[in-house]
Amino acid sequence: MPAAPTTIEGVDVRHRYKSIGRRLFLNLAWTWVLGAIGAAMAINAWSSTMGPVVTEATYRVLQQVQRLAESQQLERGLGLIERQLTRVSAHSVDAAMLLRARGTAHILNDDLPSAIIQLEACVRLSALPDTEQSQAILDLIHLYLALSNPVSALHWLDVWMDQGGTPDAQVEWLYAYSHLLAEDHLQSLAAVGRAIELHEGPPPEPWLRLQAGLAYELGDLKRAAATVRRLLVTYNHADDWINLSSLHQLMHDMPRAAATLSTGERFG
Repeated sequence: MPAAPTTIEGVDVRHRYKSIGRRLFLNLAWTWVLGAIGAAMAINAWSSTMGPVVTEATYRVLQQVQRLAESQQLERGLGLIERQLTRVSAHSVDAAMLLRARGTAHILNDDLPSAIIQLEACVRLSALPDTEQSQAILDLIHLYLALSNPVSALHWLDVWMDQGGTPDAQVEWLYAYSHLLAEDHLQSLAAVGRAIELHEGPPPEPWLRLQAGLAYELGDLKRAAATVRRLLVTYNHADDWINLSSLHQLMHDMPRAAATLSTGERFG
């Protein structure tokens, strides 16, 4: 019979996720660049019936910053932002959008600590419309996770919840990953379970693998086996037949372990 499973062990899962975390969360950098302009457009539309708008001058600066970022001229873009910040009210929507854009420029320069300073300043102004304020907080959480700082990520997740956020699958995944980095495996398992339950359609494979790995590490072999079976149904990787057989072996169900391994040899 095969040895106990190794590819789903919690320690392996934890190290794997820590190694990809920075790349995973920085993949959003260019989305944030475009998002700064999209947010300005959204604010102008929102403000047409509800109050003050982002000034035309700030809007033009954000457009210029986007073009400069796309042509790798970030320093010029930062200079435009700095000058425009001196011309707007310190507590205005304009200031918040400019701080967010300055944070984005720091992300693209791979200076995440500086990006966090700018984004936190943006969020603390509380000047953005609710939807944009909520997204800015989520962006900040992604940055902290890219730096493997679960304490701050969890703090801002709680802030997001306190401001009326309704957790969806992606937010529960952020909770799961934050608790994983904090090595609170019980909370991480609970959160990834909620993420999987809330997700529409087949859950992403990494979510299922994290659930299986944490359940295994916490000694919940039945839950680990159920998740590995779900992985087989959804993604059908040959190694998971070995994992499932090994889990049955650990639960002292030798006939099922042998049958699973035999099935894997035929269909894996």
